[in-house]
Amino acid sequence: MTSPKYQRDIKRDTRDLAKYAKENIQYDKDHKPDPDKQKHFHIYAVLGYNFAFAIPYNAGNLNGKMNTNTYINVILPAILSYIPHKGGDYILWQDRDSAHISKWTLNWMDTHGMPYILSSPKSPDMSIIETWVSPLRRKFFSKKCTTEEQGVKQFYTVFKELKPERINGTIDAYPNRLIKIRDYYQGLASKY
Repeated sequence: MTSPKYQRDIKRDTRDLAKYAKENIQYDKDHKPDPDKQKHFHIYAVLGYNFAFAIPYNAGNLNGKMNTNTYINVILPAILSYIPHKGGDYILWQDRDSAHISKWTLNWMDTHGMPYILSSPKSPDMSIIETWVSPLRRKFFSKKCTTEEQGVKQFYTVFKELKPERINGTIDAYPNRLIKIRDYYQGLASKY
């Protein structure tokens, strides 16, 4: 029998070389699934004042790094079609990701009349979604999903639980955050 309860009853050589020897009674060395062999899905999310948008996309790779082709053919058209339903004015704040600043992306946004701001490389992180990534991730992983379809459904369930008032509060807090950082560092640059 092998389990945390019975491990004390197992006698084996504890040296590193013997640790994973096949003749030792123990769990398999690679008992967790290989992440490279697991099916992945990626979701692009945008949060703003009374605004929350998310869309799954296929990155074409395992690390989720979006390329320009995916950005201008999947993500940006979806955002552009979603905005009329929300109304109001908007400006898309983008970091310096290569897909965001490529000449094809900037040309696409200019051609389609999509207003945007490209943050400077050393600017404070003004991406509201970055503030919410950890809570979203924690809640998402609190329940197992065995298929991509279940995963996407679970994400949207978690994403819909974000309260607009809390997102708006995060946005409202940014100016004070920047003022505190400026005052603390006496106007000098910081990592924030």
